[in-house]
Amino acid sequence: MPSSKPIAIYDGRRRPLVRRRAIEHRYGISPRTLDNWMRTRKIPFFKIGGTLFFSIEKCDAALERFQIKPAS
Repeated sequence: MPSSKPIAIYDGRRRPLVRRRAIEHRYGISPRTLDNWMRTRKIPFFKIGGTLFFSIEKCDAALERFQIKPAS
């Protein structure tokens, strides 16, 4: 039975890189939505060989641009 834990690796700065399932779970989105976000470059990703990796910190920062802030 496959593990439900997200697979994480670490880049040179010790920031975790996760696979697409962890990103889908984190933001509560479907695989198709993630594909659309990647195609429109809303979130950054790394492709190493045939495997996609995402930096949680970079994805959070990228999605902050789309947050609607209350009027003051």
